[in-house]
Formats: sequence, structure tokens, C-alpha cells
Amino acid sequence: GACYNNWILYYNLTVNSNVLFISCYNLLQVFLSHIFVFMRTRNMREKELHRKQMILWGGYMKSLDKLSKFISLVLRHKPDAAGITLDEHGWANVDELLAGVNHSGRKINMEILEEIVKTDSKQRYSFNQDKTLIRANQGHSVLVDVELKEQEPPEFLYHGTAAGFLKSIEAEGLKPMSRLYVHLSNDVGTALTVGKRHGEAVLLKVCSGDMYRDGEKFYLSENGVWLTKKVDSRYFVIINDSCELKVCITKKPWNPTVPLALPAAPELSALCVIRVPALKGGKNVSGNNA
Repeated sequence: GACYNNWILYYNLTVNSNVLFISCYNLLQVFLSHIFVFMRTRNMREKELHRKQMILWGGYMKSLDKLSKFISLVLRHKPDAAGITLDEHGWANVDELLAGVNHSGRKINMEILEEIVKTDSKQRYSFNQDKTLIRANQGHSVLVDVELKEQEPPEFLYHGTAAGFLKSIEAEGLKPMSRLYVHLSNDVGTALTVGKRHGEAVLLKVCSGDMYRDGEKFYLSENGVWLTKKVDSRYFVIINDSCELKVCITKKPWNPTVPLALPAAPELSALCVIRVPALKGGKNVSGNNA
């Protein structure tokens, strides 16, 4: 009888333990499933919130870009568009600028203006030390002196333009047109970006070192743009998408029996320009060198 009672007790304990284990397991599954649903819902909400924030940020940045373009117009070309005047060095009173921009129907305050100056990709603007004055660093068509300092340029600089302007540029050289100076870059990427604004881009490689040695003056703006009054057509190399080049002839007498290579630029002079046949796969398409 005692053995039977012990067996019954053991059986009951085992069954109850199994039931308890199964119940705990089921509860754990329910708990984990709720956590999973909660985390998934939270992630979805966070993603949606992030998406809305990006939309708002994109709209904010577009608004800043539009304001920046208007400020560029005012500080470079048409100060009367905001009802202000520039001094002889291109400075505008910040309070007057803010009032003028707001009066034009746009919304701006000092915080937004500081953000525009700080985030502008080309660093077009500068404040004075106490931020009571602001001016564009370069690119003016109105006659101002932004106190540029003459500097010796690198041996070569670059200018990006559109293919549609190439014929007149070859004939007349680079001119400032409506601006006070011709703008040059010290890197190819920036020049090509500028050239693409008006269509198919063409890259001009300017023999700035030769120009400087020949007496032409160069200036470097606060935002790293090289400036000069003009670039004669004999001073640049034209590079287009078909790899057709115009290069400055070397200072050494040219021997027509020797194939014309494209040497490193330091050996090139700006005395005259010759046309080199287009290259494909590193080989000349035609046999003529000039």
C-alpha cells in the first residue's frame, strides 16, 4: 500500500510539473510574440517618423537653397532687389539685408542667414568679425573691390564651360562677360560641375603659370576660386568628351619626323596652339599630327 501511494504521489508530481512547464512555455511564447509585435510596430513608426523628417528636412534645405540664390543675386548683381546698397568693398548691412529679404515676401532671420553662410556648398558668403556686415566672396557684376590679394597661381588651373560657347571662346578667349573676373578652379571636378550648368560640359586647362610669368595678374578669393581678368585663347588646353585636345606647343623646335606625344604639362608653353587627332584606346585615329 505504501508503495502504491508513493507511486501515485510521484505520478501526480510529474504530471503537474509537466503541466506547469508547458504553461510557462506557452506564457513565454505569448510574451515573446508581444515583444516582437511591439518592436516591429516601433520600428515601423520610427521609419515613418524618419521618412517624414527627411521630407521636412528636404523641404527646409530647398527653402534655404532658394533663399541663398536670392541673397546671391542681391549681394553680387542686384542689391536693389532687396532695397539695399553695397559699399565700395561689397559689404551689405546685415540688418538691412534681413529686412529687405523679408520685405520681398521671403522669410529669413539671423539664424537662417548664419545657416546659409555656414552650409553653402561653395562658401559664397562671408561675415565680418562681429557679423554686422556680409558680402559675397566673388562673382560680382556690380563694380566693387572685395580686397582681393594678388597671388601666384598653380602652374595649371581649370575652367568648365558648355560646348555651345566653345566656338566663341576659341576665337576670343575667356572673358568675364557680366562679371568682374574669369573664374578658374584648381580641380577638374569643380570646373566640370560649373560647365554642366549650361549643357554638355567642356573642360579648359589653363596655362596659368605661363600667364603669370607673362605679366597677367591672379587673385584667390576667400572661398578658393582663382580669378583673373581674361584668358587669351593661346593660354588654354581644350579637352572634350571625344578626347580631342588642343595643346600648347613645346618651347623646343618641333621635329615633324618625331611623333607628337602629350608630355607632362610643365614642359608646355603658351606660345601657340595646335590640334592633336582624337585618341581611341591610346592610339591615334589618324596619322596627321597637325
